[in-house]
Amino acid sequence: MIVVSKNAREELRVTIEPHPTSGRPLLRIWEFFQGRDGDMRPGKRGLAIRADLAEPLVEAIRAEIARNEG
Repeated sequence: MIVVSKNAREELRVTIEPHPTSGRPLLRIWEFFQGRDGDMRPGKRGLAIRADLAEPLVEAIRAEIARNEG
């Protein structure tokens, strides 16, 4: 698992896990927040895609960032 901190109370967690029924790898990027008890809890927002789409997604994100920087 890789954690990307958003701020002091929120983070994104990036994992690759098998799909519950097909067993195919899924890339999951999910938002977590700090609950009142101090534990991190999953939020409602996230993304789950086939792991083989990770590279095309990264390329698309980089292209969109480059397009908006110019």
